[in-house]
Amino acid sequence: MTATPDPSSPASNSAFTSSPNSTGRRKSSLSSTWWEPHPLSTELGESGMPPTTPIDENESRLTKCERMCEYAIGKWKVIAFGQVLAFWLAVTGMVQSKLSLDCDFSAPMFSLLSFMLPLCIICLGLMTWGEYGPSSSSAEAATNDVEGSDDAESSGDVNAQASSQKKPFSFFGLIPLRTSLRMYAIIAIVDVYASYFTILAYRYTTITSVVLFDALAIHSSMVVSRCFFKRRYTTGHLLGVLVCTVGMILNVAVDYEEDKEGRSFFVGSDNPQQQLIQEEYPQKVAGDSLAIFGGILYGIANTLQEVTVKDSSVTEYLGCFAFFASIITFTQAMIFERAEIVDFFSQSASETCAENEGDSLFLLFAFAGMVKYVGNGVFLQISDATFFNLSMLTGDAWAVGFSVFGEGISPPPTFYVALVVTLSGVFIYETAPSPVVDSQQEIKGETQVTVQEMAGRDGLHLSEVDEHIIT
Repeated sequence: MTATPDPSSPASNSAFTSSPNSTGRRKSSLSSTWWEPHPLSTELGESGMPPTTPIDENESRLTKCERMCEYAIGKWKVIAFGQVLAFWLAVTGMVQSKLSLDCDFSAPMFSLLSFMLPLCIICLGLMTWGEYGPSSSSAEAATNDVEGSDDAESSGDVNAQASSQKKPFSFFGLIPLRTSLRMYAIIAIVDVYASYFTILAYRYTTITSVVLFDALAIHSSMVVSRCFFKRRYTTGHLLGVLVCTVGMILNVAVDYEEDKEGRSFFVGSDNPQQQLIQEEYPQKVAGDSLAIFGGILYGIANTLQEVTVKDSSVTEYLGCFAFFASIITFTQAMIFERAEIVDFFSQSASETCAENEGDSLFLLFAFAGMVKYVGNGVFLQISDATFFNLSMLTGDAWAVGFSVFGEGISPPPTFYVALVVTLSGVFIYETAPSPVVDSQQEIKGETQVTVQEMAGRDGLHLSEVDEHIIT
């Protein structure tokens, strides 16, 4: 005689609360049919807890060690990737400085156009090919076949996936997008003028000062993240930012005193390095101010880019962002920089700039800019804007090397003090818990509450739910 399951028992209650032919909702992963045992239910022992399988202690330690090694390797890969981007940031700064000083070329908007336009053409071309190419038609046919299936559960999965991948916006009705064009236009305006102020700063101050003041992007990205995206920053974060600020104030104070004293300060001085700096950068405070504005705008742009690239894709972000950036830079370059552009491409060789050196430097700048922006998009997709700007601070070391070997100028000892103080602030910041981890903990807590509700609804004890679902 076959025993009939008791509806009052916990092990069989789920069979009566969920059936295969329920309403339009999908079956709960915690429920099962009446002829199968529940996948998460176990026979309780005398202690009222599920029986545990003994695990070798050495095997448990090995598994934990492997997880820690994988986590460390993944973290160091991100850090190493950030240092590669910091190197390219210093390369673009070095090339721009040589173009300004040696070849007497300073056209910030045209310089940005040199790599924004190729990025726009390449990325929009890839998006168009993906939308109208052969692969899109085959994918659409496969989707239609799946939608016509008689399996209701598979159809529900496909519809859920299609809704999650739905692109509610479009590129002027031609290419579907996941983010609105208005957001890309705002990012383009902020980023273009951040780059404009930064490139213009190379005309008035040194590479080292420009790269150091770009660290203000950390402060602005933190403010935007906290106010608009509810990131949590601890005392350690604030202390690290404060120490970085002290380092930057130290450096700008030295530049202010040098600019205030003027060349008269060095009359009769035996220090040729200081005389060279004053001759080539007579308005360092103006350059420092431009670099500060550029750093603040960079932080705002990077935070908006982080949110956008995670909601869409790197190709979509670069294509649409570069489209608006190309329009802005082309318009302003044709209005304000036509004379500089004509003079640069028509000038003959000079004492400081060889005949083909200017063209080579310009092409190198365009290539470095493309690599930097593609790398920035990939980095922001796997990390956050604040950590991105922290990684860029290590570009100061590369900038010092380019300054010594490229310009023949050694930074004063105060710069090294400011650099050490700034990097100390970076270390303090990184020792604090990441605000992204805090947000993940909130998601974890919400998941635990949801699992508890599901367990109570299906008549299960919480101890009967797998630990990996809760965590």
